Amino acid sequence: MWGTREARVRLRLVAIGVLGFTLMIAVEILTERGRIHLWDLLGDALQTALIVATAVACALLATRMQAQHEEKLTLLRDLETARAEGELWRRSRPTATSPGSAARSRSSSSCGG
Repeated sequence: MWGTREARVRLRLVAIGVLGFTLMIAVEILTERGRIHLWDLLGDALQTALIVATAVACALLATRMQAQHEEKLTLLRDLETARAEGELWRRSRPTATSPGSAARSRSSSSCGG
């Protein structure tokens, strides 16, 4: 499950988010003057969690967009290769281009003899 590149990137971003959240709460606790009230700490934790979640979501979106861009480039290269191969195949075919013309040429050669 964690073998794909995208999964590893997600795991790293989640780890960075958790570390960022922890550090931001630690700074909040350490810089608080006086006694820390539970509701104040919970409110600060919620604010911090929303900020960190937004940052992680933006990073995940950016990595997904990059993956889609890479996939698009790969598909465009494949399409260009397929077009070139199709053009070579069309050039290598006999001059009779439609299936009906090949059938007509076969029937006229058998009827005319």
